[in-house]
Amino acid sequence: MSLVDRFPVSCTKPFAVRPLSLGGQPFPTKGALARRQNLSRDQLLAVVNRPLLNRPVYAYVVTTAEVRHTHFVQMGCAPNFQGDRITLCTCKHMDRASPPPSGCRGPNLSDAWAGIWIAGLGSRSEICPRALFYLMLVQASYPSHADLWQALGCPVIKSAHRDRYGDIYEPIASPCPAPWDPRVYTGHLGMHVHDPDARAYDIGQTFHGRHPQLLAGTPAQSYLWSQPMITLTTVYDNDWASAHHRFLSSLGELLAHLR
Repeated sequence: MSLVDRFPVSCTKPFAVRPLSLGGQPFPTKGALARRQNLSRDQLLAVVNRPLLNRPVYAYVVTTAEVRHTHFVQMGCAPNFQGDRITLCTCKHMDRASPPPSGCRGPNLSDAWAGIWIAGLGSRSEICPRALFYLMLVQASYPSHADLWQALGCPVIKSAHRDRYGDIYEPIASPCPAPWDPRVYTGHLGMHVHDPDARAYDIGQTFHGRHPQLLAGTPAQSYLWSQPMITLTTVYDNDWASAHHRFLSSLGELLAHLR
């Protein structure tokens, strides 16, 4: 059955005639993340380490992941999947400013986000039932862009100063004297998908006195779909109509609602 057959026209955003290049953030064509791209549900079950199926999941809707010609096109910078690693730094700020709820945290007592899964789903306005866009096990969280920049070894491929889809703001100096002050980061890239106001928000915004944590995925447990191959069941998709995110007790629970 083709993707078009699986997703009826009535449930799919109308496709415009476009050139071969669909635009957006480029999907990996080599490396480990490219090899873990577009897995079926059964293939995903086979490669995820069994104990990790019991880890909690933060699932949310990636509103910037459009569907064109039965392919996902990531028009935003979050998640960023360049450099063979997935990061989430410039979206869901309020959610990332609070630790996951009790019972949905990772095993690291000093980092409540580390060790839980992040599942990004396409928007229902693009395709329904919603489809899995990416999945990553959080390796660690970081309090600022300067901290993440150093921890990842200055990943220029993710730099918001060098690429319009970059999701990490590059500090001018190290150590960074004021990691939540936009002025200590390299200048704004005029063509970046976030404007200067959003840049300031990404770097310095607080919620209830807390800065959002920046999330970096575990390379060996990160997965990406350039096509909507794994979808929520219709019942579960309909039940999720009123929220843009939710926590689940385990990845196994989420997979039970996927087909």
